[in-house]
Amino acid sequence: MRETDARPLVSVIIPVFNRTESLAGGISSVQAQTMSDWELIVVNDCSMYPLDAMIESLHDPRIRLLRHEANRGVSAARNTGLDAANGRLVAFLDSDDGWLPNKLLEQNRLIAGHSSPKNVICVTQTIVMRSKNDCVIFPISGPRPDQTIAEFLYAEDGGFAQVSSFCLALETARRVRFNEALNQYEDHLFLIEAMAAGVQYALVPEALSIWRDDERSDRLGAKDSLSAGRDFLAIAGPLVSPRAYSAFEARCLGPALWRENAGAALRTFYSAHRRGGLSPAQAMRLMARCCLPDSTLRRVRERVNKWHKKTGGFPTR
Repeated sequence: MRETDARPLVSVIIPVFNRTESLAGGISSVQAQTMSDWELIVVNDCSMYPLDAMIESLHDPRIRLLRHEANRGVSAARNTGLDAANGRLVAFLDSDDGWLPNKLLEQNRLIAGHSSPKNVICVTQTIVMRSKNDCVIFPISGPRPDQTIAEFLYAEDGGFAQVSSFCLALETARRVRFNEALNQYEDHLFLIEAMAAGVQYALVPEALSIWRDDERSDRLGAKDSLSAGRDFLAIAGPLVSPRAYSAFEARCLGPALWRENAGAALRTFYSAHRRGGLSPAQAMRLMARCCLPDSTLRRVRERVNKWHKKTGGFPTR
């Protein structure tokens, strides 16, 4: 997907808010790409710390820095990057995540070989890093032909999506855009809305993206938020099946709901099970997330995932 004009092939967009240390690692992973035909747009969402000197010190003309004069949130920052982008494709990277060197190369190959390059969103498998001893790879595979993207994400053990693995045509991304009412689950809504509009899903079956899913306090998704989840459901609800809706309520909001009202949480779990959104095995894991201390849960999850790696089963989220 390259023509003879001066446009870069890929625009990479990194939104950042008060993460100067981790940002350097993310930028380095872009600069290390084996496909060098890219521009990088860093959108400073009104951070407390200036980024100009850091960007200038890189001496890389492919990197641009934009700034919001007020903090507008991660969705607005990505949209600002979309409006400023010049590439034919666009890829997103969160400021605390990273890529392996062939990430953009393999995605460009898949998109260029697709029957409708402007009508596909390409994702890679992702290395999910919860801690030094707890790393797993998701998704196991893409959604089945008979499965909606929301059912894949919420009702299946192997389903997964995270924005740092997304790559698609810039004009398609501008048409979908990120919903600025959301700062959590906004990447899932982007994917759901894109596919509702007819965009196809394509998976590079290689772990080329790195998502740091730890418990740092500055991570928007460090803990599932009831209010953020309910905001997401209010927007995404008409686009997802009852099975997917109930699975999201149970699996994504269940532990937070349990802390607020255990009885309501149990009713939510039962409803999800009746609708096919929560299997008995999933319900057992969910109850463990609700009842076990975080430290105990981490140790159990590490042991279970080690066992799954040996047996070829599904890792545990």
